[in-house]
Amino acid sequence: MIDEGFLFLLGMNRQKRNGKGTPTLKWSPCPSSEAREYVVLSSFSVSWCGHFFFVMSGNGVIRVDAWQYIQWENLFDLDLAIRSLPYVLKGFNYTIGISFLTMAIGLGLGLITAMGRMSKFWFFRLPARFYISIIRGTPLLVQLFILYFGLPVIGINLTPLAAAIIGLSLNVGGYSAETIRGAILSIPRGQWEAATALNMSHWQTMRRIIIPQATRVALPSLANTFLSLVKDTSLLSVITVPEMLYQAKIIGGREFDYMTMYILVALIYWVICTVLGILQEYLEKRFSRHVA
Repeated sequence: MIDEGFLFLLGMNRQKRNGKGTPTLKWSPCPSSEAREYVVLSSFSVSWCGHFFFVMSGNGVIRVDAWQYIQWENLFDLDLAIRSLPYVLKGFNYTIGISFLTMAIGLGLGLITAMGRMSKFWFFRLPARFYISIIRGTPLLVQLFILYFGLPVIGINLTPLAAAIIGLSLNVGGYSAETIRGAILSIPRGQWEAATALNMSHWQTMRRIIIPQATRVALPSLANTFLSLVKDTSLLSVITVPEMLYQAKIIGGREFDYMTMYILVALIYWVICTVLGILQEYLEKRFSRHVA
């Protein structure tokens, strides 16, 4: 089979279907506009990077032979990584537990916020919009700092774990609200009209018809949100939550080898997200079986 990307670069138009529904390829003597843009942008990027490297190397900022002086043996200490793995994994329960708990709370908060966002009453709609704007417009790290370091100024003292759960839950709620709202709005209006014809109430329609269909639409985006949430738990180390990165920093300081510990934590996060990605694909296939 000819690679589609190869045909695209050669100027093949996208697959079209004839009257019988058979996929066909039509040759165009000139590359498509997308192909031309791709080639131009790629050429510009390569030339810019080459020019930058040439100028910097000529000024002595970058040495062409610098790779010879890199101490590769100090990059990763396998023996230290193996010895430290059990201690780093002590924070695994915090990472996974906080991720699942805050995702569940955030989804509930996101559903409520999405309903308020779509409400016809301004006193529901405006607070929902303000909440989403605040969460999406400020960095998560700043939100955690405000909860843990800022609230004590007004007499509210939170433990690191409480600040972590509240901060991540609020953050997930703000992002998932827009995902859920978009999924609900993607359901055809005819579904609502059919439910009304069957004399179903608004909440019956949502629970039995709209939510099940919207779940299939929102699943990929919500799964990506959860993957980001798992990685965002590493930020909790700055408020002394003993998750994996916090444990790694302690060991790195004791052994004077932060690079090995950071690479070890990165590998653990990569394995976790890979497993969760496989689970995401399984759930998407399972939900898609019921789609006509």
